[in-house]
Formats: sequence, C-alpha cells, structure tokens
Amino acid sequence: SDRAAVLSYVPGRDALRDMMRRKEGDEGAPTVTVRCADPKAFRNVVLTVHGAHMPGRFSPKTFKSTVREFLLYKEMVTLLLKQAVKDIVQWRNPTVSLLVFVAWMHCIRSNSMALVPPYLSFGVLLFLIRNYARYNVSPRAHWGYAPLSLGEMLWGLLFDGDEWMKSLEVEMRRHRPVDEEMVSNVVSALLRLMGFADEAGGGGDDDDQAD
Repeated sequence: SDRAAVLSYVPGRDALRDMMRRKEGDEGAPTVTVRCADPKAFRNVVLTVHGAHMPGRFSPKTFKSTVREFLLYKEMVTLLLKQAVKDIVQWRNPTVSLLVFVAWMHCIRSNSMALVPPYLSFGVLLFLIRNYARYNVSPRAHWGYAPLSLGEMLWGLLFDGDEWMKSLEVEMRRHRPVDEEMVSNVVSALLRLMGFADEAGGGGDDDDQAD
C-alpha cells in the first residue's frame, strides 16, 4: 500500500536495535553471510559487493581522485556561497532577503546572538523548499521523470490505498486524482507566494496552453 511505502523509510524497532548492536561491536548481532566454496569465490563476492576499490586498501589512484573531488567541492561551495550572498544583496528572491534582513535587525534590536540558530534553521528550511520547487515541481528539472510529489506522499500516508502514488511517466503533464491535483495547486500557490515561482518554472500555465 502507499502508506506502507512511505513508512518504509522509517526504520523499525528491530532495525534500530540491530544497528546499535553492530555499532557497539556485538558479535551476536545479525549479519548477512555469504558462503564461499573456495578463495576464488570469496574474492568474486568481495569484488561484487565492494567493487575494485575495497575498503581499507590504499590506492594512489583513489587517493588522487579523492583529493581532486574535495578540491572540486571546495570550488563549488565557494562559488555557491558567493552567488547566494550576491542574490541576497540584490534581492533576487525577496523572501530570502527579507528573512536575512529581519534576522539581522532582530539580533541588533535584542543585542543577542542567541537568535541566530532559530533564524538559521528557518533559512535552511527555506532553501529546502526552494530546492523542492526547483527540482520536483519544475518540469524543466525532471523532463517527465517526475519524482513523488509532496501531495502524493501526504495523501498516501493519510488515506492509504493504491491510487495515490503513480509510477514514473515520461510525460510533461501527468493525470492525477482530483484531490492530489488540489494539493498540487495549493503547494504551487504557496511557492508563488514565497517567491519561488521562477524555480518552479510555472509549468502548469505552459502545459494548459499546450493542451
């Protein structure tokens, strides 16, 4: 069912207990065992599970690749931070810029840095909402391979059944139930209200005109 699919992301009590036992080094914790007839079969299983780069084995090639990867991360993080600061200063998104301005004024008014963590947490939540609008709602991001929407997961969790979560469809416009479409319209309206309409792409109007 749809509800079971959503709740499958939440680890059960037994899974958490087994995970803690393995973390503490308990030898009696359940593990997955693959019986091998000879050393050659054991080697094939290890290469299948871990790949050519086995854990604990030093490789100069892997070390150089890891260094390059971290350098790339450093360049990308620096670039994204500069772009985020530039967007906030230029008020590219009024919601984010207003949040930063209100947080700054509130900290100065209260003469306290204790307000930074709550505003920072709210800012992270705001960026997560923007990513949802950019990569889930916008058809330009998934080109028809639309992942599960917030409405599909919410309706499947509340009412259960097998009709809420639809399989991937290679289409720019998906036919969804009326209730789930209503939730999608409400989410789109909230995203527009928060100033994330550009990230969402405004795909709904374009699709209506195309039909």
